[in-house]
Parts: sequence; structure tokens; C-alpha cells
Amino acid sequence: MSRTWTIDEASADLPALLEAARTSPQYVAGPDGRFEVRFEQDQRRSLDELLDNDVHLEKGDVDGI
Repeated sequence: MSRTWTIDEASADLPALLEAARTSPQYVAGPDGRFEVRFEQDQRRSLDELLDNDVHLEKGDVDGI
């Protein structure tokens, strides 16, 4: 569930803020607005996943594997 954290709360328990952001956006209230903290799953695919599909590999598809 989304929550708005104060800067002090976020600073005091950063691991909890980041863990909560895995399931829903979290917000940290600032003096003139708020910051959104959200988790985005890495979109990298394994070489096995790439080779199991009937798609052609493009330059860069295997970079970093």
C-alpha cells in the first residue's frame, strides 16, 4: 500500500521504505512537493530465454551476459 513518509521517517528506516516500494509507490514529503520512490524490475533476459524464442537476436541483445 502506498504511504507518504516524512523525510525523518524515510531517513530513519530506509530499508523499510525500499522494501515497501517493491509492491507499491512510496512518497517522501518534501518542503515544496513530494518524491516518488518505486521499484522497477530489471528487464534483462537470460541467454536461454533469448534462444528459446523464435526471434532474431539484435546487436546488443547479449551485451552484459
